[in-house]
Amino acid sequence: METRMSGAERGAEETMMRNHQTGASASTLRDPQPSREDRALTTRLGEAGRLLGIQVLDHIIVGRDTYMSFADEGLLDARG
Repeated sequence: METRMSGAERGAEETMMRNHQTGASASTLRDPQPSREDRALTTRLGEAGRLLGIQVLDHIIVGRDTYMSFADEGLLDARG
């Protein structure tokens, strides 16, 4: 038997994901490290989420053969 909680019972959650833009340099596509703007956006969305009761679970940047996860790297605020 499988039990699932509704969104109201567990709270709202969000994971952000994006890939590097078409036309980006080959080195950018291979190395999906976050830019200063990526870090600032993640921080602001986390702050906005806290105000609205939405927990940001992760922000993932996808490169050509790899990805970068803010959660895996410990770059998300633990408060969600």
